[in-house]
Amino acid sequence: MANEVLREQNTHRVLKEAIVRFQEYGVEETKIPEVAKRAGVNQRSIYRYFGSKDSLVLQAVYHLQMGKPDFPLNRQRRKPSL
Repeated sequence: MANEVLREQNTHRVLKEAIVRFQEYGVEETKIPEVAKRAGVNQRSIYRYFGSKDSLVLQAVYHLQMGKPDFPLNRQRRKPSL
């Protein structure tokens, strides 16, 4: 039971951080190690929870479309520095 709660909390943190990173830097420029670091999990956990970066992207899009209130919606994408 405790493992399920921890997994759900970690998954939630990863999704939130991935959405922020995707919106700020785009999918291509977002790297899994950076998402893992910012979410406080190791990189292997992301692949264990989501399987691949593509799957993480799909889950992030799904959560945005569903309008989850605790996810960062409508964030402005950061302009790339030249």
